[in-house]
Amino acid sequence: MGKKPIRSMVLLMNERIYTRIHSIDFLKGVAICVIILINTAEIWIDSKSRYIYALIFLYLDVIGTSLFIFLYSLSVIFLWKKKMGSHPSKEIRNDIITRGFTLIMLGLVYNIISTSIMSNLSFPLNIWGWNILVFIGFAQIISYYALKLSRGTRWILGFLIFFSSTPIRELLIIYKNSNVFGMILHFIIISPNPQVTILPYVAICFFSTIFGERFLECLQLNAIECNLEAFRAFIIFGLIFLLIGIYYGFGPVTPKILNPEDYPMINLRQILKNQPNFLISGIPGYLIRGTAPNLLYGLGVALLILGIMFYFLDIRHIQNSLIKMFRFYGRASLSLVFIHCLGLLFFIQQLNIIVFFIAYFIYISFLGILMYLWYKYAKDIGTLKWLISKIASQHKI
Repeated sequence: MGKKPIRSMVLLMNERIYTRIHSIDFLKGVAICVIILINTAEIWIDSKSRYIYALIFLYLDVIGTSLFIFLYSLSVIFLWKKKMGSHPSKEIRNDIITRGFTLIMLGLVYNIISTSIMSNLSFPLNIWGWNILVFIGFAQIISYYALKLSRGTRWILGFLIFFSSTPIRELLIIYKNSNVFGMILHFIIISPNPQVTILPYVAICFFSTIFGERFLECLQLNAIECNLEAFRAFIIFGLIFLLIGIYYGFGPVTPKILNPEDYPMINLRQILKNQPNFLISGIPGYLIRGTAPNLLYGLGVALLILGIMFYFLDIRHIQNSLIKMFRFYGRASLSLVFIHCLGLLFFIQQLNIIVFFIAYFIYISFLGILMYLWYKYAKDIGTLKWLISKIASQHKI
């Protein structure tokens, strides 16, 4: 048998393994819908009901942005393994790096669009900022190189980042006003628009590849015992990470402890304090995006949800219309990150709670129908997934 038939068989086997993972697409769909919910709530809800936006952001962000970046970091190993045996190693490396840098460039464009709607930053400060796309771009590259390290080394690096990220960020905050070098480092590592900063979330790249390898090993063996073992591992480690994150970040955090410019979610405290029914001294640290406890809290929730969905969707093979709908949203999630921003200008702080939720469900349904027609009749030409694939294909060896 020649080399081409062998490579074709390997590619077909890898494609079948990869396309079996319904739980990842489903959770990407859930995450992007929650991200859109948070962003529309921030812009659309009127001043009298701002506390609803604050509650949505605080308690749902963990299954929005946090889950989204974990899943895309996890997906790198599937992209890599899918091509192994059918593509040269240099081609795989170039493909992943090109995809990463393409996402970073798209993220910079997204910064300009989103900050013009949701922030007071002006050009050129609004170009750089750690948003979802920028971080996922770097995560693609970092995760690829993390896979070359032993699992033990990745465990050590992940926890080292967890324990060191907060002191490093605090030093950058102190020195940004005292010298030029500190200001430059703060600008690069924290950024003027710190949504998903490299510290501490780069640790996800090391943790996710560990669980991604275990995930893939079970899928390749195609044994129910191995799949159940992976399910149990996700649940156990998910609970461990969740409890560690809550333990280290249980205490209330105020603007006197962390600067709202570097940790924007602290501003939600003031919104909740203005409500007579809320007695709040501060926000628990594990709920504040950008803190080390939030990293492990989010990772724990992501592993728990992935384990549960893996059991029902990939082991039990449960399917229905709702699951298929979220899986479709997951496949179109990158494009939805971009497209949903255009609708944020419809209602700027004009909607009460009831009208907001009606408007949100209409809007998310419209986006789903739009993407469905785009995929069906335009064969996804022009979507972010298509654009990234086209750019990556031009850099193959």
